[in-house]
Amino acid sequence: MPNTISDPAASPAGAPGRPAMAGTLLNGACGVVLLLLGFVGAVVLALAESWLSWLAVSGGTGLVLALVSLAGICCVLFAGGRAVGWATSSRWGPALLAAGWTAGIFLVVGFGSAGDTVMLASWINYAFLFGTVAVLALAALLSEPDAAGVA
Repeated sequence: MPNTISDPAASPAGAPGRPAMAGTLLNGACGVVLLLLGFVGAVVLALAESWLSWLAVSGGTGLVLALVSLAGICCVLFAGGRAVGWATSSRWGPALLAAGWTAGIFLVVGFGSAGDTVMLASWINYAFLFGTVAVLALAALLSEPDAAGVA
């Protein structure tokens, strides 16, 4: 049985002198941070995206700007999800980001105590909701697991 304290090859974290438990704790903390980042990002961006609805109904130029803005938001989210996949060398990182994002979206879509909703039922809001969840899920699916085969 290899000694995890003195044998760097036996340490799953890859650092000499680091016990196996430190890598597990670091992965757990990273997962919690990614989950919270996705949740908070979804709530903040969903609350701030009301300008897409305003642009979409303000004429032809506004509609084009709304579509370009939505495409830009989706591209940035996809790139962020892929960067998380690259940084974690696994699929669990972007999957946790997508799970937090989806939970935040469900919170915003829900009803308030007086029956109020945060987002109006317009096609651009639905495109934002479903589009952002779809690109983060796609980023998680396209992330490559590490060489050890841990997904």
